Amino acid sequence: MKTTTFLKSLLALSVFAPVLAFAAGNCEPKNSQLSTAQRTAYIKQCLADSSSPANVKKIAGLQKKMSCEQNAKNKSLQGAAKANYISSCVNRNEAKEAAAAMAANSPKKSHTASLENNYSAN
Repeated sequence: MKTTTFLKSLLALSVFAPVLAFAAGNCEPKNSQLSTAQRTAYIKQCLADSSSPANVKKIAGLQKKMSCEQNAKNKSLQGAAKANYISSCVNRNEAKEAAAAMAANSPKKSHTASLENNYSAN
């Protein structure tokens, strides 16, 4: 089951990667009649726009939404359950949750200090 889910996710990434590249902006000028200076200026401006914080945030949001949609599809969710899952998934801060889980599972300092004292006494 895990292998199947992994393979489906990998397939989804390979399918969605070109979409994300397009969303990030293709900086090839559509007009082939541009002079070298105009083409250079266009590419510089396009790259600056595509790497702007607003665009980076937009692309990250699109990637997260597509990931959540793929997860919902892998879980075979439909209708309201799918919509609720995607909404909570997109709004969830996974890094904050992971840090909280790590903090909850870490040993207490007093326990660590007593272990260090035991080892240093021997």
